[in-house]
Amino acid sequence: PPPPPPPPPRLSPSRVVLLSLDADEAGRAAVRRLAQRGTLQRLDARGATTRVASLPAGCKDPDEAVRAYGRAAYEASLSCAEDWLLFLGREAMRPYQAALAASRAAGGAEAGGAEAGGA
Repeated sequence: PPPPPPPPPRLSPSRVVLLSLDADEAGRAAVRRLAQRGTLQRLDARGATTRVASLPAGCKDPDEAVRAYGRAAYEASLSCAEDWLLFLGREAMRPYQAALAASRAAGGAEAGGAEAGGA
C-alpha cells in the first residue's frame, strides 16, 4: 500500500497568510491558480486569513519596493493587504473597468450613463 499522506503544514499562531507577489500578470495569475486549486479555500477552512498585498506604485516586485521606498513603506503595503477574495473580485473587474474608461474617453459617457440609469 502507498504511504499515508503527510500531515497538513502547521499554521503560525497568527493564522495569517500574507501573499506579496510580483505586481505583474504572473503575480496576479499565481493568486488565481491558488484559488482554482482550492488552496486558499482550504486555508480558510483551517481558520487562516489569507491576504494579498499590493506593492507601492511603480514597483515590479517586493525587492524593488524595499530598494526604492525602504522597509517601512514596504511594510505599510503589507499592512494594507486585502482579503484574497476581494483581490480576485477586483482583478475580475479590471477588463470591464478598462473598457468603460476607454468608452468614456471616446465619448460614450452618455450611453453608459443612460444604461446605468435604467431610463
